[in-house]
Amino acid sequence: MVVKLEVATGKSEKIHDHLFATSQPAWSPDGKVIAVSALEVFSSRFREGLNKIFLFSTEGKPDRKMMPVEGRSLATRGENGPVWSPDGNWMAYILDGVLWVLPVSKDGNPVGPPHRLTNELADSPSWTKDSKTIVFTATDVLKKVSVSDGIISDIPMPLTWK
Repeated sequence: MVVKLEVATGKSEKIHDHLFATSQPAWSPDGKVIAVSALEVFSSRFREGLNKIFLFSTEGKPDRKMMPVEGRSLATRGENGPVWSPDGNWMAYILDGVLWVLPVSKDGNPVGPPHRLTNELADSPSWTKDSKTIVFTATDVLKKVSVSDGIISDIPMPLTWK
């Protein structure tokens, strides 16, 4: 179940009924839409289906769902998106194990084709505050990719422990 909670008052409001194994929520910058990846099952008997992006209004508008590439399932739902950019113009997600972005309107509707940003395995995308770069895990290395030119670089993690 998707629930909106007002922290100041403790008031909760159900936004949507139960969904099967959703991703972490991604809020639109204005807080009016919540995006999650969830499994849209093909039947009630089995768990086969496609992972799609579900968009829920916090203002009572109709729910929507979309697939950046029709007929292709998003990656595992856990931490692989969708992740809304802070400026509201993009959603990042993992498809076929690699990082993609989709240009979206402020309410989450696609406004252009998806763009593949990596050719290597990627997990756990996260936007920088300026919406120009995405940080992600690439197998066992932390990396960042520039959305405008696709340049990928390692983020050094010189950690030691005893």
